[in-house]
Formats: sequence, structure tokens, C-alpha cells
Amino acid sequence: MKIFLSTLIALFASLLGAAEIYRADFAKEKSLFTPYSGGKVVYSAGKGLLVKHGVYRTVPITTPGQYRVTVNVESSVPLQIAVFSSLKAGYSNELRPKSSGKYQLEMQFFSHAKGTGICLFSKAGKNAEFVLTDFKIEKIDYPALQDSDVAPVVFAAVDYPGINGFNAYSKKDGNFRRGQLWYLPVSGIPVPLTSKPLILWAKVRKAPGGKLNLVWRNATQPLTSVAMPEGEFSWVKMRINNALSAMPCITFGLDGAAKVNGDISLIVLTTDENYRPDEKTAVSAPLSLVSAFPADGSIAADGDLNEKSWDNAFAASLFRLPDGRPAVEQTQVKFLYDENNLYLGATAFESALNKWEQRLYEFRNNLKKPDIAKCYDDDSIALMIKREKENKVYEFCINASGVVTAMVETVPDLWGTRKIFESGVNAAGKTDHGKFFVEAAIPFAAIGGKPFPGERFKVMIVRYEQSRKEKSSFSGYGFHNVAKFGELAFATTPFFGNIDSKINFHSGENQLKFISKSPAWINSFVTAKGKTANYLDMQGKFQINTQGEFNYFASIRNPFTLEEVLRLPLFTGSASARIMQIKAASGKSVLINDGIAKKQYLLASGNNKIVTDDAAVSFKIGAFEYQPDDSWQKNSSGMLTKNLLCDISRLWPDWTVGAGLSIPAGRVQQVLFYPFVPQGVKNADYTMTFDLPENFTFEGACGYYNLNPLTVENIQKIVINGEKYNRHCIRFNNSVSYIDNPQSHTYVAAFIRAPENAAGKKFKIYFHCSSRSGNFIEVPNQVNVSVLKKVEGKKMAKQHMQMWTMWLESMDDPTLRDLIAEEFAFIGVTEMMANNRFGLKNFQLFSFENWNFNLDEFVKMHPESRLVPFDGKAYSAGTTICPQYFKGNEEFKQWFEEKFPQWHKRRGSPDIVCVDYEMGIFSPYAACICENCLKDFAASAGLDETPAPADIRGKYRKKWMEFMTTQVANEIHFIYQVSKRLLPDVTIYFYSGYQSEDTKINYSIDWNKIHDAMDFGGAGYGRPVKAIADTIAAAQGKPVILGLILEPWRVVSRDVPQVVSEARLMQIMLDATGGALLYIHGTMDGRSMNAIAEVTSVVAENEEFFNPGWKNLTNEVTLRGCPAEVRQNENGEILVVAYNLGAKDAECVIEFKQDVNFGKISPTLKLKVPGGKFSAIRGKIQ
Repeated sequence: MKIFLSTLIALFASLLGAAEIYRADFAKEKSLFTPYSGGKVVYSAGKGLLVKHGVYRTVPITTPGQYRVTVNVESSVPLQIAVFSSLKAGYSNELRPKSSGKYQLEMQFFSHAKGTGICLFSKAGKNAEFVLTDFKIEKIDYPALQDSDVAPVVFAAVDYPGINGFNAYSKKDGNFRRGQLWYLPVSGIPVPLTSKPLILWAKVRKAPGGKLNLVWRNATQPLTSVAMPEGEFSWVKMRINNALSAMPCITFGLDGAAKVNGDISLIVLTTDENYRPDEKTAVSAPLSLVSAFPADGSIAADGDLNEKSWDNAFAASLFRLPDGRPAVEQTQVKFLYDENNLYLGATAFESALNKWEQRLYEFRNNLKKPDIAKCYDDDSIALMIKREKENKVYEFCINASGVVTAMVETVPDLWGTRKIFESGVNAAGKTDHGKFFVEAAIPFAAIGGKPFPGERFKVMIVRYEQSRKEKSSFSGYGFHNVAKFGELAFATTPFFGNIDSKINFHSGENQLKFISKSPAWINSFVTAKGKTANYLDMQGKFQINTQGEFNYFASIRNPFTLEEVLRLPLFTGSASARIMQIKAASGKSVLINDGIAKKQYLLASGNNKIVTDDAAVSFKIGAFEYQPDDSWQKNSSGMLTKNLLCDISRLWPDWTVGAGLSIPAGRVQQVLFYPFVPQGVKNADYTMTFDLPENFTFEGACGYYNLNPLTVENIQKIVINGEKYNRHCIRFNNSVSYIDNPQSHTYVAAFIRAPENAAGKKFKIYFHCSSRSGNFIEVPNQVNVSVLKKVEGKKMAKQHMQMWTMWLESMDDPTLRDLIAEEFAFIGVTEMMANNRFGLKNFQLFSFENWNFNLDEFVKMHPESRLVPFDGKAYSAGTTICPQYFKGNEEFKQWFEEKFPQWHKRRGSPDIVCVDYEMGIFSPYAACICENCLKDFAASAGLDETPAPADIRGKYRKKWMEFMTTQVANEIHFIYQVSKRLLPDVTIYFYSGYQSEDTKINYSIDWNKIHDAMDFGGAGYGRPVKAIADTIAAAQGKPVILGLILEPWRVVSRDVPQVVSEARLMQIMLDATGGALLYIHGTMDGRSMNAIAEVTSVVAENEEFFNPGWKNLTNEVTLRGCPAEVRQNENGEILVVAYNLGAKDAECVIEFKQDVNFGKISPTLKLKVPGGKFSAIRGKIQ
């Protein structure tokens, strides 16, 4: 815990900044450094001060404040810093070297600026010698103190455990902290940054046996003290005049008689001189807390959240699921209030509204009027309020259109007593890319009147999310249970900020990222194995130093008033850490992360810095053992050092989680990784190592775009847990540096082949990174590998099995790209995004982005052709052109006809050109408001005058949608006609969202207008049955392929990889008229590849039942059990395909109206279908 306090001090200095005010010049100032207590100080040129016992210096500090002294020494004896000032003497942690070397020691302290002296001394006696090589003082820049009042704030001592002491409990007195002489049992209480005198009350007692004082300290210095009463708990009062003296946090120590217990129960901080605690004083510890802030001006409640007041309201974010995990789809909620209303402003992040994912249909926004039964079926925000003196709860469920279902309920049976009431709530909602907003004005008159002074509402805030079926809240689980409600406080001053709604708990250092215009105190509490650790920080950093389950919550306070503005609900997580066994010689030292490590050490995720003077020390983590060798570097003290990394490297997707990785026997699996290194560590020889079982083959590795030149070596045979392995190293021939979120095209692909005769067996592979120049090595990460029976697919003649493949065409090694193509051909894929030698067609995307088909040359020649965007902001990814130029402009036509064949050749002469269009009707990609476009719009809309752009967004939005779908259709027809005229053998494939009003608005596409500008179409994702049917109908006979998107498709995600099931893929083939597209290959392993092979082999043998010409008999039979389709070909033959989307085995029973022959003549067909599989059988009606 001493290490923690030192770390805390460093965190504050790092956050706030520190300015050097003094650095010793020993040659000029040697007389100012005087011996301590009979010691001796001698200056030695080129070395510094040769000190015996200790040295003292009165330091030149001129202004009161917090400072840090840092000394560098050469020593083999223990050393400590002491600071003497108007406060009592303060002391640093003691440096205890086990061998002679160079060390650094520092201490933070407060000085009133007069007569501050600093002593560096050894407790080893007057003959202890050391060399002082550097001595400096820095002033730590805390925020300026404000003339703020601090209303009484109550803290429970048990919530703020210090260096030592322990929690105690009695039925009479409840929880308290206990300690004895020299203990610091309580620490980490925030300090209000007020310029007013700070008064502290503490509820304490001591046991009989001698005097005991309660000492109020900062991290290193005692500030004031008071005698502790004996017997019953009583309140004692303490006071300081300068809050800065208590920084970085309030700590309590005990001083007096030895072996006398002192107990601390409650602490109250205030600036109120007249305040007196009493027996009613208690901690308010709600399950969660949000704050409402004063509104400055009127709030429109129009769904825009654009009033200035919203900027001055702290956001409640990090919603939790019922099991305590953070929700995937997160929510931020703010509250304002004025004389008449409580205002709610919610921002709900929703991946189904990310238009690039083609999942808009999964978003639910159907309710048009209040409905007590259906309001929770929409994507919505629900707020429940209970007033202190009422047994009623008011509930407001608001969807993304602003439809409010207002209900009143009676405690305790909230659910069973819900009734709609007229609330007078004014609300609005709006959807945007990736999120939706809800804004509401709730009259206080509708919820029992204005809050009385000091009142806090009991509240439950819930998000109903439909695409993932998530129900999350900013409180506990049990949404209609008042005992699980949090609190809503009414703050008196604005406080802007929010916390990042994404947090990934892991062992080691974590951070609750805080975004604010002003600082805030963030108290993080981590409880594991019955013990709570408290971390106070303005950056939100905290440690998880445990294995297994833990609980976490945080409190955020205004630093000037200590007003709690937010309290997170309780989260539950699980952390995995590595236990390291250490064997060191007697008398030798091992330091890990600046702390002394003994026989066992819990390694944290990230960088673990090892320093030792034992060249024979050994470290064992699981099956892996390390000893110093010639790759270990020496520090300036001659100590051996190494950075031991944990959980730095990661594969994408993360095959270390879930069921691991599956590879069909004899086939190849691609795994992607990025060369992650610790922040601040430089290296020039980064190496990724894969340890594979000896019967596996490492086929090679390469990057993309020649960004990472690599050398691959198969270097040695090793044994892990008694099994034989081959070690393969991928060395980077360029410098690698820290990047937080690298792009997918900067990753590296490695290729692993499973043994031919190992189907049904399980293995483990390991991977880790290292660098000799960077002095680091990582503890190997494990991947569980299952070898599957290989399944060979078949190539279909007309149906598509299209594979989207990220940056495959730009892979540095063409032979490895061919390995992928060979795998695709083996399972029946028909087209991929690269040329190959296995008969798969090459398809490439076409767009007017600069990296693709760049219009910049033409626009420079014809500046008048540049598109005029709605908001004046040009399209960020490329130069765009006015849509009028696609309507017959000869100069543009000639230029395009010249450039298009060049583009085609540059893109590898693809067999298929995919025109992928997913831009909204106001996007600067095609939405132009030049004079000609506006005139055309007015004419098409039947308007007498040319409208203003603002009116188009408002009252003419629907007409503009029709106009833009025509504009975009003209563009697509233009591309199609040029392509067919110049490159008639090239297939034009058009891709967008399903036919729907959402697609017209968000993608500017009406399939009815572009069916004759494509050879086949593609749409995705998911299964909106009506939208699929509408798309196929609008295509008017052109084949349509349907998409399947696999999570995670973003490389930043650590989610468990999703698997293509045979059943889902066959369902897509049955729904479509042209086949399936799969997005994206990088996410797949052998389970998905085998599923594709199973589907293509059946479809290829029965393609006449999938190509045009078959008859659907499904509605003419009776089905029971899992879904099925019954189709008849032109020869009268029947194909029955039953598919089981569930996990458990199921039966499908089909009753025909007459006998059928499926090898057995009967009107009834029964099929057993395993979970996730399909069953297909061919027969004939008798």
C-alpha cells in the first residue's frame, strides 16, 4: 500500500503538471548542504556530494503550495527523505537497496514557504555512506482554489481503506476502521479545492490503555491532530486553513500509546463553521446517483439537445446489464430543471442505426400513441420517479419518435398497478447515424410538485434495446422494484462532463475516462475476495489486482464543493492474471514495478518491469520459465532489467476466448495480428512468435501495402507441458511503435495448416511478442485449437457464394493470397476480392472516393462541376461532382469513358464491378444544391419557386427523397451504360440496403429505379422478410444475393467471434434469388468454412431449385417443428430443405396432401435436424 500512495502522488503530478523551481549546483552551493546529526558532507567534482549519515538543505521556496523533492543517489544503505516546515516533520517511503547502485527517491510535501528544510539521511547509523548526485524541487500546479462553500459531506471510513488497519463491525456501531500506533488506516478521501478554512469532524473512539491521537495527514505530512475519546464513539473536530496542504488526499494516522486500538467510523468535511454532526449524521450511499442541473434559459424539448444548458449538465453513462456487465449498446442521460419542469436528455448509441451495417430494420420505432402493453417493444428510454413522501411511482417510457407512455404505479406492486395518466409531458425524439436522441420536459406538477429543499428523487433509468434484446439501466436489476432505484440529486451549480461509455475491465491498470472542461475527483472502488481498494484520481485510473470476480463502482465529485454529481451502479467483472513463481538467491533482490517481489507475484496486464541483482534468478509462469541471459539489459546501477509483458499481443478476432479456433484437417487458417508494444518502449526488432504442435505447418506471414517488411524463421524445437512444439518467428524489419487503435490494413496475416490426420483432436497453440532492443518479452498467450473433419464444397453454376476479404488484393505475398483462394475454391466460393489461379471470379468495389475512382482531375479542369453540399462541408473522402453531369454532359462523358477502362485495368481487370451505394439523401457525396439542381428539384416536386435548403430538410424532405433516388439512379445508369459499351464482358453488381423507406432516406436508393442498371444485385444484412421480398420484386427478375455479416467485423473489437451456421446460410440461400455474400472473411475459422462447404455442395447438386423456374409448394403443405421450404422444379421433382436455427436437435414434420416418394412412399415426411444444421432431401409426388 505504501507503493500505492507513492503512485497516487505521481499520478497527480503527471495530471496537473510540475514546474522545476530549483536544481542544486553542488560546485557552487556545497556550503548550503550541511551535515546531518554529526555526519559529514564533502563535495567531489564529477560525482556530487559524498555524504556520511545525512545531509540537510534549507530550500528556496517562496510561495505556499505543494512541492516535490527528487534526489538521485549512489548507495548501498537505506535512505529516507524528511521535510521540516511549519507543519510537523514528514517522511518519504524508505529506500532499501539490497546492493550498491544508482537510485532515485522522491517525496511530495506542502510548504508554507518559510523555513522549509529537507534532509536526506540513513537509518543505518552515522557511518553509513552514500553519494548525492542530483537534488531538485518542483512545484505541483493544482487548480486554483475557489471561494466555494462546502456543504457537509459525510464519508464512511470503511470505504477508504488506507495503508494498514482493518474493517471491524459491531451490531451496535455498524462498520468502522480499526488501527494502532503508526497505522494509517484511512486514506484516499478527496480534498475540496476551496480557499475557505476546511473543517473536519470525525466520529472516533479508542480502547483503554493509554492516550491515542487521530492525526490528519496528507500523503506524507501530519497537518493537525486531536485526542481520541475513550469508550463510546464521539465526534471530534479538526481544522486547517489551506486546503492545498491536505493534497493529494486526506489520510488519517494514529499516534500515541502502542497496542491501543483506535476506531474511525465517519468523517464529515465542510466549510460551515456552525455545523455540528449528531446521532442522525450518516452516509448517503445510493445504488446509483445522477444529478439534475439548473437550466439557463428555455429548453425546447425538440430532440436536438442543442441548448447551451445541456453542455453544463454532467452525463450519466455506463449503463449495466442485469448480470452486472456493461451494456454493449451504451446510453448517456442528462437532467436539467427549472421552476416548472424536469428535463431529460438521452443519447442512445445503437449499432443498428449505423448505416454501414445495413441493420436499420432491426431498430424498433413503431409506437404512434401511448400503449401500456407495447411501449417496451420499441427502442426506448424509460424513467421511473418516486417521491420521498409518496407511495406512487411515475413512469415515462419514450421511444425514438418522442411518443410518451406515461404511467402511474403503486408501491410495492409497480408492474401490476400500472395505469396510463395524462402527464402533460412534452417530448421529441430523433435518429442519427449510430444513435438516437430523446428529449423530454416533465412538469413537476405531474409528479407531485416541485422538489422540496434537499429532496432527492428515487429514480430508475432504463434503456430497452431491441436489436440485441438488451435491457440496461443506470441502477440495479429489477426495474419495477423500488429497492433497486438510484437517486436523482438537484445540483445548484453547472458541472459539464461525461465519462467514456466504453470500459474493458482487465487485471492491472484500468481507466474510467473522463471528458470535462474542468477537473473532477474520481473515486474508484474495487472489491474482490471481501476486500475493498479505493483509488482517488482526477484521471479515473484504478488497479484491478486480483484473479477472478470483482465488483466495481465509482463516485465523481465536483472538486471545489465535493458535491457528488454521479455515482455509477455496481458492475461485476472477472479478471485473469498470471501468477509468477520466483526463485532468487538469499540476499539478492527482485523488484517488479518498483516493489519488492518475493516468492510469488501477481502479474498485471501490460508491462511488468523487472529489476534484479541476481543473475541466476528464475521466473516461472505456468509452463514457461525465464532466467537472465544476454538479452537482459543493465540499468545505470548495473542491475539486470527486463520488461515482462502480459496480454499485450492479441489476435483478431480474439481466438483466445470462447471455443477457440477450429481448423479443418489438412486445411489452412489465417490469423491476423498487429505488433502491439507498450507505450513509450522503443524497439527495432519486434518479433511475433508462434509455437505450434509439431504436426502443424506454419505456411508463412505477410502484411499489406508493404507497410511491414518481414522475415519468417522456423528457429527451434521446444517442449511445452511435455508436448513437442515447433517455434516460428516473424521478425519485423522496421521500427514498431505504440498505436492505440491501428487500422485493419496495418495488421499482419499468419497462416497455419492443421495436420491431415488429426480430425476430432484438440491442441493448444501459443503466441507472444519480444524485442531484444526493446528489452521485452511477453508471457505466451494460449489458443485452444480443434481440428475438424474437412468438408469439400462444390462450385455452383449460377448461384453466388461471394466472399468479402478486406485488403486481400494488397497482400504483400501473392503465394499466401493464393493459399486463401485455394481454401475458397475448396469450399465452393464463387468470387473474391482479388485475382487468383483457382477459377474464382475477381470482384472489386467502384466508388468516387479518391483512393478508388478519383474525380479530382475533371473538377480541376471544370471547377463549375464541383458539387455544392448542403452544409458547405465537402465530402471528406473524395472530390464529388454535381449530379447534373451524369445526365448527358458530353465533356464529362468523354472524360469518364477514357478513364473507366484505365481504372478497370488498375484494379486488376475484375470480372465483376460492384457499385456499392450507401449515402444518405443529404450526403455531400451526391446531394447538390447548386442552382441547376435546385431548379430540377423544384420542377420535379411541382413547386412554383426554388426552395431554400433549410426548407428542403424540413417540409420538402419526402419530395427531396424522391428527387435524390432519381439523381442517384441516373448516376448508376451512367456507370452501367459506359461499362457495357466499353467492357461488355464485365458484370455490373449493385449493392445497397433492402428496399424500404429507410433505404431511400439513408442510402438514396429506390431499387425500382435501378433494376435495369445492374446484372445482379446484393443487399444485407439480417432477415427483414418483407423488405427482402420488396427488394426481389423491385429487382424485376434480376438475381439478388443476400448478405450475412459476422461479428466482430471491426478490428478494435475483442468480442467472441461469431460462426456461420449451416442453417442460417441455407436460410439465406432459400430467401435469395442469386445466392449469398459473406462479410467478412477475417472473422471466419473452420466452423464457418465447413458450413459454407456443406451449403454449396447441396445447392450445386440441386441448383434448379434455386435458380428461376421453380415453384414454391411450402404453403400447400402442413409444417410442424423447425422451418422448412418445399420446392418443385420444372420436371415435377421436389426438394425439401429443413433448417434448425436453434442449438438443440429438432424434428421437422411435413404433411403433404398426397403421397410423395423420398425413398419411401408416404404423405408424411419426418426429418431429424441437428442444432445449427439443415437437412435436404429430394423426391417426387406420386
